[in-house]
Amino acid sequence: MQAFLVATIAFLVGAIAAYGWVTRRLAGTQEALRATREELAATGAERDAARAQLKQLQEDRETMKESFGSMAADQLKLSRDELLKQAGERFEKSEQKQAGELQKRHDSIEKEFKTLTETVRNFEKMHSQIEKDRTEAFSAMREQVTSLRAQTVELGQSSSELSIALRGSSQSRGKWGELALRNICEAAGMTEHCDFIEQSAEDSAKRPDLIVRLPGEGLIPIDAKVPYAEYERMVGETDPAERKALLKKHGEVVRSTMLSLAKRDYPGLLGGEIDFTVMFIPIESVAAAAFQARPDLQQEAIDHAILIVTPVTLIALLRT
Repeated sequence: MQAFLVATIAFLVGAIAAYGWVTRRLAGTQEALRATREELAATGAERDAARAQLKQLQEDRETMKESFGSMAADQLKLSRDELLKQAGERFEKSEQKQAGELQKRHDSIEKEFKTLTETVRNFEKMHSQIEKDRTEAFSAMREQVTSLRAQTVELGQSSSELSIALRGSSQSRGKWGELALRNICEAAGMTEHCDFIEQSAEDSAKRPDLIVRLPGEGLIPIDAKVPYAEYERMVGETDPAERKALLKKHGEVVRSTMLSLAKRDYPGLLGGEIDFTVMFIPIESVAAAAFQARPDLQQEAIDHAILIVTPVTLIALLRT
């Protein structure tokens, strides 16, 4: 019984002790639970706050997105409009510049075209005038050639008559030369006492056979020379060596005649503007033989202010 009581007391003490421990432990657990609940409540509040903040952030993001989108669209529109405006201005300036350059080029081309057109017109006028002058000159030259041909034939006949009728008479040859000279002047359209003057018997030693008057104060002294003797002998000679010697002598005679004429200084006596004397040889073949014998004869004559001419060259000179 005592043992049971002891055991019961021990059990009660143990139970009380256990109750106290459990009570303390339960109190600690309840405190921990309360703290956990408070912490959980705080966490839930924070979570709710976080959710609210997240929701607000999302809303703000959407608002900002819309704002930024609107701003970007506005900025893009402004940029696009500005770019289009700048591009339009640049294009307009470039178009104006190109239009100005094209106008300048057009004006330049138009001016060049007008100049070229005027040049072509002037060229056509010049060509027409040249063609007209050429035709007239050709007609005049053909008439002169025809006239010269007839006169040459006539002079050739006269030369034949001279070779037959006037052999050996230098005075007769001189008279024939003067007559041939007068005929050439008349054939050139000249008139005695108006266009030319023949020498008189009184001053035949001091004056040339004929003086041609030019416009102004111009006077051309012309002397007819017929160095025929050696030429006639050469033509009739059959021996080549003798013929060559006579040809050389003929050239020397013509040269001597030229130098003698140069010493008379007719231009100085006449006092005109012409400073040379014309030496007229009325037979073409006589002059040709002299030039054959002395190829430098004409140049030497020019050096002495003498111009040796024949019927063809004299009539051309008088008609110039």
